[in-house]
Amino acid sequence: MKYPEDKFPLRILIWANPLKILKSGGSYKFKVQFAAIDKRIQLNPFLLVTQRDCVISLDGTNGLEKNQPLNGSVDSKHISSLDSVINDIYNEKLNQINPFNVIDIAEAVEALAIDIYSENKRFIYELIQNADDAAVVDQSELMIEVKSGFVVLSHNGKPFDERDLRGLCGIGRGTKRDDEAKTGYKGIGFKSVFGQQDGLVYVKTNDLLFRFDRNHILQNGWNPKWGIQKNWEKTNQTKFKSPWQLIPILSDSTNNTDVDQILKSEKFTVKTAIKIRDESELARDINELFFRCTIPFIPA
Repeated sequence: MKYPEDKFPLRILIWANPLKILKSGGSYKFKVQFAAIDKRIQLNPFLLVTQRDCVISLDGTNGLEKNQPLNGSVDSKHISSLDSVINDIYNEKLNQINPFNVIDIAEAVEALAIDIYSENKRFIYELIQNADDAAVVDQSELMIEVKSGFVVLSHNGKPFDERDLRGLCGIGRGTKRDDEAKTGYKGIGFKSVFGQQDGLVYVKTNDLLFRFDRNHILQNGWNPKWGIQKNWEKTNQTKFKSPWQLIPILSDSTNNTDVDQILKSEKFTVKTAIKIRDESELARDINELFFRCTIPFIPA
């Protein structure tokens, strides 16, 4: 495919880590992929982005050996592949033959969620189950923080792999079903985080940040190949809806300084940030849940 330079200037975003140490006059090679859909809508429909941590020095600039990744990360291929997995899942969910398929999935998710959206304590409990199941060392740690309109739960368990991501974005396809030692089911239990009014949840695993965003999918979930949404809805007397709870969106930031700072912590491998309305009510619910427990909880 040829880049349409006659219509759009060639623009490539570079992830922050290598950008900080690129030197003028140096020679580099890198792999690119299409940027997240929200960035392409905002900036340029053909916007490209370097695959995360895959910028390589060709001439030993920065004091590195030739052909060495700038950050020397042994996990760069794994992280980059997860970027692609997120984009693949996004496209799979919305690239259906007709809108009714998408609506059916959305309604199935809503039916599943009736019971698990019932109370604040439920989604905290479910996230703790996930942290417990992800534990890989005896000295497992869990942190819950309520700050700036978000509750953030962080743990130092196993980072997500592709199977985990697909389980998170599926219905009843969690990665713990065959393991009797596991506390819960990540795919179903995680859906409890979507009961909050704002419909906004961020997940960070290692350096990968993505979100589930009801408003974004409400505005961008319609596939143009289906025709004009307004006309389709009128003809079929059906309001279109998308299963935003199953559609991950690659993100660069939460646009919240306090939350971004928490998510940058290298102490924890997996963090989940849920937008909330009533911090004091949630704090009371958490304290009630952990009464007589010693798990560190930091209120606003």
